[in-house]
Amino acid sequence: MYNSFLNFRLSLSSTTAKVHPKSLLPSWRSGAGLRSKLVDFAITLKPDPLLKHSYPNLEPLEEGLARSFNSTCLNTVLQEPIAISIEPKTEDGHNNEAIMQLFTWSIAHLERLRILMQESGLEDAVLPALPLLSVNE
Repeated sequence: MYNSFLNFRLSLSSTTAKVHPKSLLPSWRSGAGLRSKLVDFAITLKPDPLLKHSYPNLEPLEEGLARSFNSTCLNTVLQEPIAISIEPKTEDGHNNEAIMQLFTWSIAHLERLRILMQESGLEDAVLPALPLLSVNE
């Protein structure tokens, strides 16, 4: 059991890894939605046989879109659940921007997990804490 849990790989996602569909994005009290933010890197889990078998049964993220465990349609992470989102910033980058990117990404990811749990009949289950990592170069 531990072997399948610890079987992970570093997935280097391009800067096109953004929240999609936009319905997963959080909104402000005013009703205005946040803009989709990009996350540059993610550590993904390699699915064990049971999780891999469940992938074809997922509802598409939105009509006409691919199936995904995650809150993105980026091909490289569709079938591998994101465990840790990583946002690097260069020395001249703004840390507040990195934090906002991770905040937006994690809210959308939790919303996707909530939807997956509802589809599985587990709507009363507690959502896990999601590790986030902001790296300053």
